[in-house]
Amino acid sequence: MAAALVPEPLKFRYVSEQLQGLLDAFVCTTSTGVDLCRFLRERAVKEQVENVSTTFVFVPADESRVDAFVTLSATGVKTPPKYRESFPDRVVLPAVMIDYLAVSDARRGEGLGLRIFQWVESRVYPLNASIGVRFVALDVYASDWGAYQRYASADWGFHALPLRPDYGRKEESRDAPDAAGVPPTWLRPDRLIPMVYDLVERNGPFELPPVT
Repeated sequence: MAAALVPEPLKFRYVSEQLQGLLDAFVCTTSTGVDLCRFLRERAVKEQVENVSTTFVFVPADESRVDAFVTLSATGVKTPPKYRESFPDRVVLPAVMIDYLAVSDARRGEGLGLRIFQWVESRVYPLNASIGVRFVALDVYASDWGAYQRYASADWGFHALPLRPDYGRKEESRDAPDAAGVPPTWLRPDRLIPMVYDLVERNGPFELPPVT
């Protein structure tokens, strides 16, 4: 696949202490905005330094503010039912996790989140030259139903996986709810819905470069 450019007219920077003032000024008031802002302000730099996650912040040409950010980390996805026949010995399949993806209030509604995801995809897919990555994964809270529907749309291309069991609440795993409908009554707002984007399904097998 062709590399996606950083969404114009933005450029990206790795999160760092030097950007702390801009991180503190980031505003996102969506239903999960408090958690997103807290992570960016309080934990993103530490996780970057400790090699736990990598956060990209997207800034305008004058670098006067943060318009959006995305945080990625390595993960494994419990092999979904549809893949078990093809990978009977694989308990998990490799993935890159989108831990956080947020757009500032000032830039919301411009399609920036989707363009950043496409940029992420263009960086993740070539990793297959060095290490296998089958999926891009994310979790979405049931309370953010609009985001769930958006990620499940044809534009984004994510597929929902069965909900993980919550043994503390004595809740078993069950099929993900239909994104085309309304939230079912049994679905708690704080339940996470796991989703994956299949890189091979969308782009085909990665073509390894010739060895010289």
